[in-house]
Amino acid sequence: MTDALDRLRLVPRVLRQAWGRLTVLTILAFWIAWPLAGFLGQATGGAGGFSLGAFERVFGEGRPFLVLKNTVAVALSASLMALAAGGLAGGLLARARVPWPRVWLAGLAAGAALPPYLVGVAWQAVSAPGAPLEGALAVEGTWGAARVLASWLAPVVALVAVATFSAADADAEEAALLARGPWGALGAVTLPLAAPGLASAWALAFVLAAVNYSVADLACVHVYPVEIFTRFSAYHDVAAAAVATLPLAGLLAAAWVLARLARPRGAPSGLRLGSALGRRLQARTPGWVDALALAVLALLVGWNPGLPLAAFVWKAGGPARYADALGAAGEDMVFSGGTAVLTAAVVTVSALAVVAARLRHRRGLLGELCGWLAYLSFFVPPCVLGIALVEQWSGWSWAEPLYGTALGLAVGLAARVLPVGVKVLETVFERLDPELEEAAWACGVSPVRSLYGILLPLLVPAMGAVAVLGALLSLGEVDLAVLLTPPGQAPVMVRIFNFLHYGMDETLAACCALMVLAVGAGALGLVAVSSVVVRRLSTQGTTP
Repeated sequence: MTDALDRLRLVPRVLRQAWGRLTVLTILAFWIAWPLAGFLGQATGGAGGFSLGAFERVFGEGRPFLVLKNTVAVALSASLMALAAGGLAGGLLARARVPWPRVWLAGLAAGAALPPYLVGVAWQAVSAPGAPLEGALAVEGTWGAARVLASWLAPVVALVAVATFSAADADAEEAALLARGPWGALGAVTLPLAAPGLASAWALAFVLAAVNYSVADLACVHVYPVEIFTRFSAYHDVAAAAVATLPLAGLLAAAWVLARLARPRGAPSGLRLGSALGRRLQARTPGWVDALALAVLALLVGWNPGLPLAAFVWKAGGPARYADALGAAGEDMVFSGGTAVLTAAVVTVSALAVVAARLRHRRGLLGELCGWLAYLSFFVPPCVLGIALVEQWSGWSWAEPLYGTALGLAVGLAARVLPVGVKVLETVFERLDPELEEAAWACGVSPVRSLYGILLPLLVPAMGAVAVLGALLSLGEVDLAVLLTPPGQAPVMVRIFNFLHYGMDETLAACCALMVLAVGAGALGLVAVSSVVVRRLSTQGTTP
């Protein structure tokens, strides 16, 4: 009889959990999945029935093999170069004795958060006729686009590599050092332990390079994001744009499958927080490794974001140009800041809801679906997400507050940044001690009260990191912002991107320099908040 009563008491809690997860799932479906499904449905004729006309227009006129070759060449070259440079830099930062490690982390974060088209524009400025590096950094063509994207992606890979090497088993590495020496330990223990994270870093770099539109447009390379954007914006051929998305989706799926196959059996599916840059192993590195680490990090951070900042400062000239930039783009900067703050708020709340629905208590089907839908927006080009949202919002009467407004722009940017926020909170959430919440339930505390009374105080620093990260990344999503920008207003990145097609003058260069400085300041704040997260997890509310 007592067992039956206990089961009956659990029913309302289970229902609340199911309804909460179902609510999150419904919001994600209408926010991300339904617009994408409606857009891809246009490939088969949409509401007019099945039709092969769009396939004929794309594959008959669009030179599909050339577009596929360009897309693969750019994405593969950029991701491999980024993996080589970023993997080396991240591994050295995690294992060598480098002064001011958090400063280097901030430099890498600034390079990763910098919009990639700004890197290409800076290269154009310093390699133009009469410039200091005349002809040395050509951006045009497949190879030029790949080098620009590799320069942008190398800090991204380096940050993942730092987390990967820091999370490796220090005891196993120490034992291998004693038995095999430094090189034997590197090949037998360190690299196999880091292989899953490096495979994930390569997949991340490949996806980001394959879905990028702005750099390919700047380099005049016909890749699938350019094909999709042109079909929609120039011809308003939604069906053809949807058809052009299908080969790119297959390419991204193949990259993800390869990354999963490269993962050793039994390897963890995600990164976990490890010791602070592997202090125990840093004491064993020889001096030449420390010097190499310092040189590699200085080169990588000096190349990005150091070179873009120097190029824009050189092009801008005197201080008067910065006053002109503030006068010409001041309203755009204020609008961009407000949109970034709104995007950060939407991302933080949404990521917390998704993680709570997915990881609280035991995982179920609804929780797993929430996770899959939250990550869906990462595997589609930003221009595809923007087109899908525009098409759906324009057809829904209740979506009028979103269509063509600053709120709609923030919601669209938040959908793109949401996977990053979910990943950060998942990593922190899995480290929290479940016994704290279980003890509260045993005392009769409701799940809602335990959420805001126990979990939220522990997650506040991580939520701050997600908010800063969301604001930073939203400033660089020019592909999506071009489609969702409301009439009469524009974020500063869209204004810069539009004016770049007419050439760069001193005022525009000053505006770009200010944007690089703003991203750098945000990166410093992100590293500071992240250090608070690590300290909080190491002192309270973590599993042993």
